[in-house]
Amino acid sequence: MTTTDPTWRARAGCRDEDPELFFPNEADDATRARAKAICATCPVAFQCLADANARRERHGIWGGFERTDKGRAQRPVGRPPNGGHRIRSGAQ
Repeated sequence: MTTTDPTWRARAGCRDEDPELFFPNEADDATRARAKAICATCPVAFQCLADANARRERHGIWGGFERTDKGRAQRPVGRPPNGGHRIRSGAQ
């Protein structure tokens, strides 16, 4: 199964939810939090986010992330955000 294989959707935590929940108004923090809480317990959140990225989805909450969050989500787990370069303190 690839990350863009649609069969993962049958296991999605949001499958019985109103899709509008995942496209909240910008100022609707309560709806945004509710959608992300559903994603937080979803067994296929990673596949959801990967699928949205593959489709270049520009709106909505996918895999618990919004468009502004995706940069952090795409970074491989365990890899430092500075690209793997160590930052040295002090002069050497």
